[in-house]
Amino acid sequence: MPSGRLIRFPNSLVLEAAVYNYSWRKFPYVWNEIPFHMAYESDLDYISSVIKRVAKQELGEEMERKISTFKEILEQTPVDELDIKEYPYVSYRISINTWVEVILTYLVEPKQASDIRTRLVKNIISELLKEPDKVMFPKSNAR
Repeated sequence: MPSGRLIRFPNSLVLEAAVYNYSWRKFPYVWNEIPFHMAYESDLDYISSVIKRVAKQELGEEMERKISTFKEILEQTPVDELDIKEYPYVSYRISINTWVEVILTYLVEPKQASDIRTRLVKNIISELLKEPDKVMFPKSNAR
C-alpha cells in the first residue's frame, strides 16, 4: 500500500540481489498470477471456464486495452515470435503435494494489483463453491 515513504537502495544491495521497480513508464503493467489448488478428481475444464468467465467480468474491456498496448510495446522491441495468448489465461501445474494448481494469469497496473487480486479471488472461489461435484479442493492441511 502506498505510504509516501521514500525508499533508498544502497549500491551493495543492488549488486547483490534483484531489485524490482514497477514504475517504468514505458511498460506500465505487470503480469499477475493467482494459483488455485484443486484436487485431481476435479473437472479442470469446468474450473478453467469459471475462472476465465469471472476474470473477464472483473477485468472487462480494460484488460483487452492493456493487452493491445502490451502488443504495441512489444512491436517496438527486439523480442519477436512471442505468443501472446488470449487473456485472462489459465494454465495448470502439478504440485509436489496432492493437488493441481490452476493458475490465472492477467495483466494489471501495479498500483491496482492487490485490489484486483482480492476481488478475483473472492468472486472466483464463490463461483467455484457452487458446484462441489465438479470443483474439489484438496482435503489436506499440507498447503
